[in-house]
Amino acid sequence: ISADKSRIDMMSLPLDTVDVPMPDGSIYRGKINSIAQKFGMETLRGAMAKLLDVPIDRYIRGDMDDFGWMVDAVGGIDVDLKTRISDSHVKLYLQPGPIHLDGALALSYTRSRADTDYGRAARQQQVIVALVQKWLDPGLGSLIASAGKLKSLQTDIGLDELQTLLEIGRRAAAARVTAIVLDPPRFSLFVGYEPNTNRGWVMIPDVPAMRAYARSQLSD
Repeated sequence: ISADKSRIDMMSLPLDTVDVPMPDGSIYRGKINSIAQKFGMETLRGAMAKLLDVPIDRYIRGDMDDFGWMVDAVGGIDVDLKTRISDSHVKLYLQPGPIHLDGALALSYTRSRADTDYGRAARQQQVIVALVQKWLDPGLGSLIASAGKLKSLQTDIGLDELQTLLEIGRRAAAARVTAIVLDPPRFSLFVGYEPNTNRGWVMIPDVPAMRAYARSQLSD
């Protein structure tokens, strides 16, 4: 969120990103979506900060069940679907246009890779924006307090910071949102099945390009 609350910038990193610079100066050759499980959230935070060359002040981590609760707790969310989705894997079939998502439907919507993983990341950003707008309602104080009891919730946001962060969010409610997936070809050196390795489908990041973009968006 920009200092004057006029702009919100969101970035998503594809889960198949490999060769990630680590806080200790090494390079992690596996996929970035395995770092938290192997090394913990602090290492993932450090890896993301190193990759993008920006400080990461706070994090929130939760599981899919608690995500569904967060959607249902505020009566669902509304999004505008740009293209048709037909995904038998998550049993999701939607036509373009405005749709209302309850917790279960929002979970399927954000899990579906009916188009690509990059399309999924863009839908996740769309859902986060819609969900945050609902949770910023000033009348949800007791509900926000109950969110602290979610079993999967991990965060380094302190209770003493919560009111300040909520106020920042409310003041930024009309901000222009720029959401981007750091996807190929702009942000990659290679994407596909890598020959002579067992890493499967990978994206090798163009680290200078990612850093330049992050710096241009987050400089203030």
